[in-house]
Amino acid sequence: MSRDLPEPILSPDQVRELLETKSSRRHEGIRSAPEAIDLLANDRHLQAMVPALAVGYTRTADSFRKILTAVLRRKTEVRDEAPEVLTGRGLSRVTSRAACMFALRTTVLGKDRGYAILALDPIITYSVIERMFGGVGSEPNIPVDRPPTTLERRLLLRSMAPLIEALDHTLEPAEAFHFHAEHIEAQLDLVPGFSPDTSVLHVPFTMTLGDQLSSMSLAIPSSVLEPLRDVLSGPEPEPGSHHAGDMPDIVKRTPVTLAVELGSTWMRLRDVLSLSPGMTIRLDRHPAEELPVSVEGVTKFHGFPVHDQGAIALEITRRST
Repeated sequence: MSRDLPEPILSPDQVRELLETKSSRRHEGIRSAPEAIDLLANDRHLQAMVPALAVGYTRTADSFRKILTAVLRRKTEVRDEAPEVLTGRGLSRVTSRAACMFALRTTVLGKDRGYAILALDPIITYSVIERMFGGVGSEPNIPVDRPPTTLERRLLLRSMAPLIEALDHTLEPAEAFHFHAEHIEAQLDLVPGFSPDTSVLHVPFTMTLGDQLSSMSLAIPSSVLEPLRDVLSGPEPEPGSHHAGDMPDIVKRTPVTLAVELGSTWMRLRDVLSLSPGMTIRLDRHPAEELPVSVEGVTKFHGFPVHDQGAIALEITRRST
């Protein structure tokens, strides 16, 4: 029985001709012009925006302090640390120590830009959970072999909602951000938009909850911050152009909060509730003592109170070291 064989693509003569051409002529490769690829472009764009964005982080830390003190009902201190630009792998090392991560649906300048992350370490996570279940909120029992349960995540979403709202009101530029906590995850790769090559702006916050040290982190991908590039730094400047100084000028024009602390004291809650007009509160500072001047919650100067054209003023005497 005959069998049809497939027709060869090249005849024997054509194959022979190709082999002879190969041996007699030098192979000519395909020539193409090289194309430069800037692998660090996203990192540089983020670094350029860091000074202007960092203005609001101290206000954010102060809001976190007030909210967590109210939730946990014990003294809480929160401090913002220097922001940094990380890739997804660097962020993985940071979030690997977190007990849970809030997946924040993020709107920038009115447009949906994807997800950011608010990561909480085990101490703050289980302190809040224990408080929500009726505990005293101190020295929580921290499990080492499991993430928060579904019920615990629902409690966290509800109790930590004021923290998410604080981000809306404190981050710069004003009213540019809106965050919505959609769900809580225990692994970074479960949050949409985060991969090993994602560049993020990472803002760490360190906390003391009574005698315990704790931390949380805010991570915003470069793709989410992209619409703010022109707002913060203007169009991409040409080398040597006069626009290269736009970013420092914008930072200098950014409004900040300056406060002078006359003094402080510790009182019991029942004494605070009994305060009324006309009562005197003794402070911990002598009238002739220098007063600290804080800029966005950080002490920068010291000075003495004076009168200036009928108004109470302060004469700065030295910078804080």
